[in-house]
Amino acid sequence: MKQERNLLLTTSQLCNVKGKEFQRSIAIKKMRGLSKNTTPGNDEFVVHVSDEYDYRFICPLRDELFTSIKAVYFQAMNTNLPIYGTEKNLKEFATSKKDVKDKVERIPPASCRLHDEDVYEPI
Repeated sequence: MKQERNLLLTTSQLCNVKGKEFQRSIAIKKMRGLSKNTTPGNDEFVVHVSDEYDYRFICPLRDELFTSIKAVYFQAMNTNLPIYGTEKNLKEFATSKKDVKDKVERIPPASCRLHDEDVYEPI
């Protein structure tokens, strides 16, 4: 039987929970951006993490989760979290553990930045 995975968002971190165990916690302040696949019906996304490997997820409530992450990030950082969109396979834009060792960061190009996702005005 496959264990259910859940995402838990707090004011300081995003956690991946499998069953009753935390798999990984990503500090909000370490987030570099979020990338989403823009193909209709595809709920995949990547959390880009500074100085660590990125995390790929599939979440049927991705848009609602993005809204919440963007709000928490803005409260912590007073700036909008960059959101990227592409129809390409997100694996090519996700920094792996090996990439971190090799000091390689993968993130979509600036042309993929979705500026309409910037919903907050810095104070």
